[in-house]
Amino acid sequence: MVNQTIFVTGATGLLGTEVVSHLLATTDDKIYVLVRASAAAEGANRLRALWWDDEVLAHAVGERVLPVVGDITASLKGVIPADVTHVIHCAAETGIQKSYDELCRINVEGTRQVVMAAQALPHLKRFTHVSTAYVAGTHSGRIMEEAPLPTSFYSNYEACKAQAETVVRTSSLPFTICRPGMVVGNSRTGRTRNFNTIYFALKLILQGKMLVMPCSRQQTVNVAPADYVGRLVATLTLDDRAEGRTFHLTAPKDSLPQVGEVVDAVRAWASEQLCISVPKPLYIPMPQLRTIGRRYNSRSGAKRRSLLSNLTALMPYFVDDHVFDRTNTDELTGPYTLDWHAFLPALLAYACRQNFMRLSDQTVFQQAVKRRQSRHYPITYYNIGAQGMECITGKQMNEMVGRYVAKLQTLGVKQGDRVALAGINCAEHAAIDNAIGLLGAVSVPIYYTTPADEIQLLISKSGARCFFVGDERVMKTIDSHLPNVQMIPFGPLRNEPLQGEVAAIPSAAYSSELATIRYTSGTTGEPKGVMFNYSQLKWLGQVLTNLLSWRDRNSEMRYLSFLPMSHVVEGILAAYAPYCMLCRAKIYYLTDFQLLAKALPQVRPTVFFSVPRFYEKLWEQIEQNPIGQRYLKMQDGWMKHLTGGLLRRAVLRKAGLNKCSQLLVGSAPISEELLHHFRALGIEIHNAYGQTEAPLITLNRLGQNVIPSIGTALPDTTITTAADGELIVSGPQVALGYYQLATDTFKDGVLHTGDLGHIDADGHVFISGRKKDMLITSYGKNINCTKIEQRLMDIPGVEQAVLVGEQRPYCTALLWTNGTIDTLTADIERMNAQLSHPEQVKRFCVIQTPLSISRGELTPSLKVKRNVVLEHYTQEIDKLYS
Repeated sequence: MVNQTIFVTGATGLLGTEVVSHLLATTDDKIYVLVRASAAAEGANRLRALWWDDEVLAHAVGERVLPVVGDITASLKGVIPADVTHVIHCAAETGIQKSYDELCRINVEGTRQVVMAAQALPHLKRFTHVSTAYVAGTHSGRIMEEAPLPTSFYSNYEACKAQAETVVRTSSLPFTICRPGMVVGNSRTGRTRNFNTIYFALKLILQGKMLVMPCSRQQTVNVAPADYVGRLVATLTLDDRAEGRTFHLTAPKDSLPQVGEVVDAVRAWASEQLCISVPKPLYIPMPQLRTIGRRYNSRSGAKRRSLLSNLTALMPYFVDDHVFDRTNTDELTGPYTLDWHAFLPALLAYACRQNFMRLSDQTVFQQAVKRRQSRHYPITYYNIGAQGMECITGKQMNEMVGRYVAKLQTLGVKQGDRVALAGINCAEHAAIDNAIGLLGAVSVPIYYTTPADEIQLLISKSGARCFFVGDERVMKTIDSHLPNVQMIPFGPLRNEPLQGEVAAIPSAAYSSELATIRYTSGTTGEPKGVMFNYSQLKWLGQVLTNLLSWRDRNSEMRYLSFLPMSHVVEGILAAYAPYCMLCRAKIYYLTDFQLLAKALPQVRPTVFFSVPRFYEKLWEQIEQNPIGQRYLKMQDGWMKHLTGGLLRRAVLRKAGLNKCSQLLVGSAPISEELLHHFRALGIEIHNAYGQTEAPLITLNRLGQNVIPSIGTALPDTTITTAADGELIVSGPQVALGYYQLATDTFKDGVLHTGDLGHIDADGHVFISGRKKDMLITSYGKNINCTKIEQRLMDIPGVEQAVLVGEQRPYCTALLWTNGTIDTLTADIERMNAQLSHPEQVKRFCVIQTPLSISRGELTPSLKVKRNVVLEHYTQEIDKLYS
């Protein structure tokens, strides 16, 4: 007795994925899948890259799901394993606008190759061919499942699929023909691969561009969810009764949605979920469009993709009068039970989350190269420095990336090798990062302000084989420290133009492979290398775009990169998000941080993220402004409201933030009082929360800004609290762990954040402090250092504060100010009045020497190393307790 073994083509597509998923869930059969790759290992990587968001599918690769290397457009003789008993042929080219030759090569000749290979299988029981209901062509009315094929069609796609059916029917194989309608995403999750056919119309509706519908409100839409179709394909393949029969995998006519109903449902969903008002279209039946579309689609050459060409290609389906009979389907699989009202929201939510971008196995670096080739949605880069602004087109950027790929290959860098880089923000820094990712190597970004001995330590710990340097300070201090590591200057340190070979872009998929090591700032000790794989980088880029408003995602995006590119926010979230959006994008790199105030009005970004200090300085400018001073002294009333409006517009315009739809803050705690001050002025600043170990965990969404929370969890993210109040996080953004270091931080696959907090009934997260920032007085009282230090820094003029009190009778503080503060004692007394007795600061000392990175008191990201500071100022501390 031969065991049942199934071979699937097109498993990397939407329908093939659903077929494999159903087979895994309902059988114990071994499943071979055909994959285009150079070797089985690469094929397995491709599958994992495509299925990384489905744990069951991803884990099955290499176990029950076995990749077979091959291509249906080439001979498959000897490719399909001899123990296969069932073949399911899903692979097809579904692009209506492809050339006739391309459609024929894949859909007809490809089917012929699979049929010929299947004929040689000694144990074959069934060959299932996935066709399309639209092989009905120009026939109208009720279409019977076993009716002869027509001779005229509305597109070359339909004609080629009909020819493919003939290839199968005239073979000697025990066949089953499955004919789905327009396949849409999974009815539960919305998951799909391509956003074509009906998705094209849905996107236009959501963008407010579908003002005229060239059909009646009553026109039906022949859609079928992919999981429904996949389940029936798999079920019929294993059903002996299905041999030699044809099945329409469509919804019955009375279950099909009407165009008017779909538009109304989309408009209601958009209002509720996207907070936008979609215009109501005008319905004008145009039956003549079917003839126009048919003529257009019958052209043999490939059609140029554009709004008009896409609409023209779809015209025959706006006036579709087919009624597909389901006699065979109902007999063997039962009646259709799905309700389109139930699955449409899932389709819309998934499509909007993916920005209607085709899903592929490409890494975010490969996707970046492709996005830069777009004519409709170009990406342009700019370097902003003291000498002015330099423009780099998407084509020029790709050439730069290609040259750095060649450079890395010359250096012998290969997949898995570590490559360090440190330098100012510039397009060349981004190009090097992109080139490293394209080779499957591992980037190790380092802050350019990091001391020389620490740079040496990080390069040694990571095992980097070369070091790209784009900052003169680093080059001067590090040159003699790294005798065995090749240093390559870039950006302002490169003495000659970047020339040489432009290497071909590698196409391998690395989804689960290590992509980058990001070192922590080391506030509590030696920096730790945080590891992320390629799938995580892509997810982080995608999820950030999803958090922007729908209007922002469909308008020109302008972004100013000024935080260090080694920072996870700048170097991962902001760096990769533009490649996960379909809109025009302009990315500006600020080569000198001191020019920020000048650069912002030049750029006028549409989204802006910064650390709290930026907003503190912005408020200080308001307090120093004559109009601001007058506003702050006013009593509540219409005059203050009017003045506040004028002041708000003036402040945002002068700061260059008046075109910004959302102001974000993160990377450190921000004063609750400051957030309320801005809100009173009509400026909403949205708190975000993340760590190096999970770059973005929560965010206050637009229209849902709850102060002083850090927002609600990102999609696919779960946050809970431990018994002691520590926040525990799980989700795709949580790092793989620390490089070559075992720790409880990532115990059981979740992140123990070290932050204390609580979650309210609406899911908003509130942080009360760090576990490691708690001190215990000699009276056994637990004091939250972060809370007290933040209140001290809320005092005008106090720039930094370190609380002291561990095993001491009371709390004291070390303070750093921007000058003499006459009211400091009175200000601290007012603060103490709002604190419990153990929390009150009894004495303080103003330190004149600024905190320094070089002395180890600050991390490269300017966070205070508490233990180092306490050690450096022991004499001052002792005096506070004498």
